[in-house]
Amino acid sequence: MTGCQTLLRLRHIAAASLLLLGVLTSGALLQSQTNSQDQKDSGPQSWSSTTEQRDSSGTANATRTTVSHKEDKNSVTEKRTIERVGDGGRYQPYLETERETVHVNATTTKTVERTYARDANGNRQLMQVTQSETQGSAGGDQRVTRTTLNPDANGSLQTVRREIEDSKQLSPGVQETKTTVLGPDSSGSLVPVQRTVERQTQSGENSVKFHKETSSADINGGWQTNEIREGSVTKNGAEQVKEENVLRPNGDGKFAVAERTVSRDSDPKTGNAKSTVESFSTSTPGMADEGTLRLNQRVTTTQSKGTDGKKVTRQQVEQRNAGNPGDSLGLTQQTIQVVSPGPNGTTQSRTVQTVDANGNLNSVWVNMGRTDQSGAIQVDTNSNQAKAADSKSKAGAPASAGSPNTPAAQGSPKR
Repeated sequence: MTGCQTLLRLRHIAAASLLLLGVLTSGALLQSQTNSQDQKDSGPQSWSSTTEQRDSSGTANATRTTVSHKEDKNSVTEKRTIERVGDGGRYQPYLETERETVHVNATTTKTVERTYARDANGNRQLMQVTQSETQGSAGGDQRVTRTTLNPDANGSLQTVRREIEDSKQLSPGVQETKTTVLGPDSSGSLVPVQRTVERQTQSGENSVKFHKETSSADINGGWQTNEIREGSVTKNGAEQVKEENVLRPNGDGKFAVAERTVSRDSDPKTGNAKSTVESFSTSTPGMADEGTLRLNQRVTTTQSKGTDGKKVTRQQVEQRNAGNPGDSLGLTQQTIQVVSPGPNGTTQSRTVQTVDANGNLNSVWVNMGRTDQSGAIQVDTNSNQAKAADSKSKAGAPASAGSPNTPAAQGSPKR
């Protein structure tokens, strides 16, 4: 096998594994945000966790994920290893991610993440390097630069993507974020390929309005807007409501609403929380597109906390029946997660169930995990809630409610 063929194969492996990793880390659902805050409050610490993932049918290969986390005064290091059952029925390394975050000073943070896969001989091969640097200012402005590098056929790292995000406080209650994505052209030089401009404006004491435009570079060196997202986030007592419309060009080239999302989140401070996300679209499989918004999906997530500290999170996904799209929504998937703290650490179980042709719920994926840290399973998520909370601190406005990720029953293929 040539170097190019080997590299291409490894990149396919890494892409599939990163998808699996996203599925595994989405299991925290509502509690991921509260757990992250718990750990911030408890200060620097080290911990490790192990989680096994198995599907009930046996069609997907069982995997095991091990995470080790270490913090000191100015840095955080984390290593995540995914193993799958190989020859002889034993776990073998499959994908590894190493990440180090260093707080350079009060306003600058640097992060380097390296992803490795295994070749056909079991040797570890570097697949991707991601570097990011965050620089803040006393006035609240911030610049984030993210660079992605991939090795070429000779193993030399080449920049394949760079993202520059600038956030500025334009005035009290008004924040603007401009993001430019650069990619290599035919000569290998980095050129702008995409741009987003988002503005958040405080509207009243408990409401924020937002407007975000995404544009692509055209052949003349200008920008062509291809999507607009706008809406509001409002705090009503213990409930937060986010309404978002997505506008895209229609057949006449004019922007029209193509999608709409309404999210409702209750305050999780009591330990019992509920989130509902309803997704509307003018496009419904099996139905004519008449430009009318139809409710196509509803995701409901509830969380309860017992007096013993055990947290039970249940997420239900309702969708239209592809065979009878005119029918009302029906349950298609359910995820149940139980997190139980104990004196020797925390255990977690997560079960994904889907509805069969007879309307019965069947378990298709089961995760069992343990961490040596008491109190919470550590979960690495890139939630919209966390980003919105950061926006709140900058703009003095309510945090935007992020939509929970819908988990999928996926696994690595058997070898």
